[in-house]
Amino acid sequence: MAATILCLILTLLVMFVLFGGLMYLVIITVFPERLMESWPGTGEATTAVDHLKLSLFLAAMGVLAGSLGGRTDSRDLVRGVLFITEET
Repeated sequence: MAATILCLILTLLVMFVLFGGLMYLVIITVFPERLMESWPGTGEATTAVDHLKLSLFLAAMGVLAGSLGGRTDSRDLVRGVLFITEET
C-alpha cells in the first residue's frame, strides 16, 4: 500500500515538474516582452522569478485539469460537470 502511494506521489511530482518546465519554455518564447512588462495591475513581470511563478501556476492548473479529466469514465460525466443542466 505504501509503495502505491509513493508511486502516485512521485508520478504527480514528475508530471508537475515536466509540465512546469514546458510552461516556462512557453512563457519565455511565446509571450512578448511588452506584454510581460504590462500585465494588468501587477507591474513588470520580466524576471526569471516571475516567469517561474507563472509557470508553476500553469503547471498546477494543468495537473489539476488532467487529474480531473482522467478520472472520468464517460463524456456524459464531463459534460454534466462542465455544463450544468438541471433536468426537472
